[in-house]
Amino acid sequence: MDLNCTDQSVFFGTSGSGDYLVRQLARMEGSRILCVTGRESYRRSGAAGLMADAMKTHATCRFSEFSTNPVLDELLVGLVCFRNFSPDCMVAVGGGSVLDMAKLINFFGSTQMDPQKYLHRAAPEMEGNLLPMIAIPTTAGTGSEATRFSVLYKDKTKYSVEHPSMLPDVVILNPGLTESMSPYQAACCGFDAFSQAVESYWAVGSTERSRKYSAKAISLCMQHLEGAVLKSTIEHRRGMMEAAHLAGKAINIAKTTAAHALSYTLTSHYGLPHGHAVAMMLPWVFELNAAVQELDLNDPRGMGFVGPRMDELCAMLHCGSADDVARFLQRLAFRIGLDGAWVGGSGADIAEIRSSMVDHANMERMGNNPRRFVRVDLQRIASHIR
Repeated sequence: MDLNCTDQSVFFGTSGSGDYLVRQLARMEGSRILCVTGRESYRRSGAAGLMADAMKTHATCRFSEFSTNPVLDELLVGLVCFRNFSPDCMVAVGGGSVLDMAKLINFFGSTQMDPQKYLHRAAPEMEGNLLPMIAIPTTAGTGSEATRFSVLYKDKTKYSVEHPSMLPDVVILNPGLTESMSPYQAACCGFDAFSQAVESYWAVGSTERSRKYSAKAISLCMQHLEGAVLKSTIEHRRGMMEAAHLAGKAINIAKTTAAHALSYTLTSHYGLPHGHAVAMMLPWVFELNAAVQELDLNDPRGMGFVGPRMDELCAMLHCGSADDVARFLQRLAFRIGLDGAWVGGSGADIAEIRSSMVDHANMERMGNNPRRFVRVDLQRIASHIR
């Protein structure tokens, strides 16, 4: 599947990416780069070496003072850096949180909108153009380089900032930059991509185009996810980087659904990495979605559309039924180190976590789920947390 079938320019390969970066920067007007990066991952992944030639010919300011799940106060610090340095273009180098932060800085810095007012839906319509941006992911998971969304947290509440102009102009996919990921990080990132691919396939917002991206991403995850964690060969890393990018393209159209909606509380309130949290939700969400009936159908295209899509997903996952899929997903998560019994080992109160998950489910993402979940459905899913 052609990765260059949108307005983005995409480079995919383990060699030549540094030269490609230099060429792309030469095409952009100005010589001042605001480089948003991870703290340690920038050096450890080899991205610092990739940036070396570009930094010889451009004035560069690096911003990396933010956490794994960026919060509003950290964005405000980044905006001060943006205003003080006055860049001509942006380069984002890192995992999903890094790419999200860069997109947020570009969006709010270029438009001069107040992020606090925006989050409370009190901001005016966007004015002005964003700076050109190059995205260089160093993990294979979120697909943020292929989406118009960015995630931001305020007071442990997750917000999604969305605008078409936030989609990066240039993407460099170099699987070699993912080599430094730990097995656990590769598992979390990889399962996030897997879940995005599955959820975008059944999403109310899915289209024929998005489902093509989803199907290819699912196929790649089935071939490479386990190997990328347990063997970490360049072939498996390349497969998962492509899968993550395609899953990102799919959710850019279709968005995510209930598995993501229920996972955010585990991440924002209890610190469980996002991909691990999603892995604990997806088997049970799949099971319930496959049992959808007319009375709880959420997709206006009807049962004649939703039913076949669920059957197709079972076939893609090489399973004969939704129960088989649930067991397969559980076993896969366990094999790659995403233990479903996380809560019991964390010392947290299980009843409190289950209740919090139900009370704080992201309703925007729930509305994109093919089945309309009522409270008892959410409680049923939460009951599997142990």
